[in-house]
Amino acid sequence: MPYFVRLEGNYTVHSGSLFPIGIYVHDLAGANQIADGFRALVQRCQQAVPPAGPALQAVLNDLAQKLNQQGGVSWMGVTHDAFAGTISTPWQSSELISAAKGDPSTCLLTFNKELDGSTKLNSTVSLRRISKIEVMGYQDWWARLMRSDDPGGKVAVSPPVWSVVLTDEAGGSTDIAFSGEAQAEGVARDFQNAAQACAAWETPELF
Repeated sequence: MPYFVRLEGNYTVHSGSLFPIGIYVHDLAGANQIADGFRALVQRCQQAVPPAGPALQAVLNDLAQKLNQQGGVSWMGVTHDAFAGTISTPWQSSELISAAKGDPSTCLLTFNKELDGSTKLNSTVSLRRISKIEVMGYQDWWARLMRSDDPGGKVAVSPPVWSVVLTDEAGGSTDIAFSGEAQAEGVARDFQNAAQACAAWETPELF
């Protein structure tokens, strides 16, 4: 005999009539397990989000401060086309991070990125969703981005620039440029510490 786990107060409309929302389960043990899971989820959602610990707040403040204080990063570059055997005219590029701010209650880091003095982007990084943090030379990061569109293309930059690359669970990425490798490594460690602290706030598996 099938059992019905009903979600009280939730209805769907069919042919002008209201029907309760629920789940049919073949056995009583399975129905009780699912019901207990929903009860636990409701209790968790009804609870106020506890205040973030001082350790997480301190990590986010330090991370935002480092991003805001690093100033602009500028470099000259040339592009090599291995297939055509050509080298581009030197070009100049720059990046400036500002207004970085971490929210410990949501584990989100927001900041503004200005590219080449004109293009302005608003970026949001979910520290809970970071799956990989890398530090690499800008030319290596550029090569990865262009691998499918221009497999024969390479870029050389001067002075050296390093990128902190944040990859999320969906495969999307956010990169931040730094003029020094040690500075990039330090910020990468702060991102790692913040991501680990935020992971503890994840909702546990209920079933």
